[in-house]
Amino acid sequence: MHASQLASIASVFLAPVLLAARQNDPTAAYAQRVQATLVQMTIQTIKAQPQLLKAGHLWLTCRIGRRGEVQSVKVASRHPVRGITEAFSTALKAAKFPPIPKEVMIQRGDDFIDVTTDFGID
Repeated sequence: MHASQLASIASVFLAPVLLAARQNDPTAAYAQRVQATLVQMTIQTIKAQPQLLKAGHLWLTCRIGRRGEVQSVKVASRHPVRGITEAFSTALKAAKFPPIPKEVMIQRGDDFIDVTTDFGID
């Protein structure tokens, strides 16, 4: 399976970050970088563990710190197939995101970003 196919299979959304973001908005630009990192993480995880390609969805929430480190991961909704939620949770904990730009921290009033992510295969 090619990376482009995997990217289309794994739907990755950033609900709180992308809401009401404008094109020239620093938060929107950072959200695109975070989304690209999530897509790459998903592709790498599925390439390493192809058995994860099972129909279903799971929702994870992570907090990204100012240096791009994942500070915490919480399971909002589990995948129906045992072990898949844990595999993606582990991959997300190890992900390296770009540092949060100062403009984004000023705009948001926080030095972290909470991201809710849907990993789904239909």
